[in-house]
Amino acid sequence: MSLIHGRIDKAISQYAVAFMNNTKWKVVFEQICAEDLSFAIAYVREHNYGIMQKIITLRLEDRYIADGCLIGGPVSYKEIYSLKIERFKAYRDSVTGAECQDNKQSTAFINSLNKLGKYPLELTKNHIYINGYK
Repeated sequence: MSLIHGRIDKAISQYAVAFMNNTKWKVVFEQICAEDLSFAIAYVREHNYGIMQKIITLRLEDRYIADGCLIGGPVSYKEIYSLKIERFKAYRDSVTGAECQDNKQSTAFINSLNKLGKYPLELTKNHIYINGYK
């Protein structure tokens, strides 16, 4: 086992419960891509969310997200502590020019996940959180 995997496994061992598995993470990323949502990842060793990003090319493997899919390279599903997904997409009204916000995509995302099974969703005013561990 590599040094990095040992550190990840040590960080994971400190949690009481794992809410997500590889299959569930794959479904989440497929739905994020389908709805063109922005998100940030927090890793088990850091707990700080990185920059907001979008998936340009979806490349999911059985145990990890392939290189070229996310900022920062390949990511093992087990090292994802949490995702923070933006609930609103800003746009400018074509008639009035006013800045508006739309939550159609995030609502469709939530509805899709709810139809597919139980996911650890936490909703706040501006974000959707999916926690991998607690």
